[in-house]
Amino acid sequence: MRRIDINVKNQAFFSVSGAWLLRRIGLVLAVCSLLLEACGQTAVSSYCPPETPPPFSETAQVLAACLPPEATVDDAVYYLRQWQRVGDRHWGGTWGDALAAPILPGGDMALVLTYHADLTEVTWNPQGKIAILGQTADSWQLLFESPDPIPAQTDGAETLAGNWAYEVLAVGDATGNGTADLLVEQSWTSGSKSHLRYVKLFTAVDESPADPIRVIYVGDASLTHRYHIADRLIHATHLVDGQEAITRTYRLNGDNFALVAQTINPEAAVLSATTPDGSDWYSFDVEHTYSPPSYGLYQVQHGRLHHFELPSNQILNLQTLSDGRLYVGGWEAVFRMEDGRLVDLLAAAELAPVVTESQWAVHDMALAANGDLWIAGRMGLLRLGQAHSQVYPYFATAVLVAPDQSVWVRAWDGQADRDCCYLHVVGEEIIVYSHNESLPLSPELAAKIRGNDHP
Repeated sequence: MRRIDINVKNQAFFSVSGAWLLRRIGLVLAVCSLLLEACGQTAVSSYCPPETPPPFSETAQVLAACLPPEATVDDAVYYLRQWQRVGDRHWGGTWGDALAAPILPGGDMALVLTYHADLTEVTWNPQGKIAILGQTADSWQLLFESPDPIPAQTDGAETLAGNWAYEVLAVGDATGNGTADLLVEQSWTSGSKSHLRYVKLFTAVDESPADPIRVIYVGDASLTHRYHIADRLIHATHLVDGQEAITRTYRLNGDNFALVAQTINPEAAVLSATTPDGSDWYSFDVEHTYSPPSYGLYQVQHGRLHHFELPSNQILNLQTLSDGRLYVGGWEAVFRMEDGRLVDLLAAAELAPVVTESQWAVHDMALAANGDLWIAGRMGLLRLGQAHSQVYPYFATAVLVAPDQSVWVRAWDGQADRDCCYLHVVGEEIIVYSHNESLPLSPELAAKIRGNDHP
């Protein structure tokens, strides 16, 4: 059973159980009044009774006043649970927590609190705050707290203001000042498609007593699963289907963290391709409904690793086509690798312009002998050519160019009651085949265009 100590100066300690305190709080207050009259002290806080939560914005300040100097992490969690600022997640773990960490100058311990305002009402990432308490000889002091939550969504890369949940990911010296730092996740989700995660370093500042905690942006954490701090470096590990896929290493450079190293595990790649120059290309993007940022494109050539950022979310298709060049399809764009750079083909000057949907969601691509690029996408079938570009009103999932240079497409016209279909594009003519019809293709090509459809 948890025990809470109430310390009244010049008097003996009163040690009572938390359960007893809940049942007898009226009697305790009456006794305290008599004692205070004798010793000339005033009550620490009217909110110290654990069943009486303070206003959310005053949580850390009141807790600092209520905790005795010898308080432990468990004592802080006890109050936060009683005030419903920390609670259990229905899938495991907790919303909010408290921990002791040696993050203050000289290695002094601090009490780090993460807590929430509305645990009784919100299922998904409730809004909350992070606060840091420091200990003096006879009391706790509030050294830092994030702003009160506000309904408006803000840029989490630049500020702590907004509607965020906080979680401490790692503790270690990432700045080289000999004192441990806190690596903290700042996150927000709507519970469905929208999800934002940022990681920031909280570090103590000796020369600024008025502002003792400095917050430094580390990076977007939407795709990161594990963090740790070692040798003044922050290591971020990305998992794909439970496998370690990418490890990125960051070092503090002045006022910012810089990416200094990357390693990949090709066996964990979601997509891969090889080009005639001997390069192996890898993508680790896993398709999500909320379109998180892309890991980017990785090239391994002669044992050296190169990384290319993409200006669109997620790589959905990666192929080396008949011209020997690499093509990359994403949600919003189609790229071709040219001389070590990615060229957006939807905006390329040498191709006829075309108006497309903002989220193309490329499934497959094929290149005809005349240079036309055929793109099977979730929002339609697209033909990109020098002389002519066109969008066809079909949802397409596979495309191939037959030996006679006609084009075959696995598609759907959006009509639930139609057995549609396979398209055979010959010049400007489109011949439609139902799923039950035999296709005038070799068995190998017919199997490719049918995919998982029945023969």
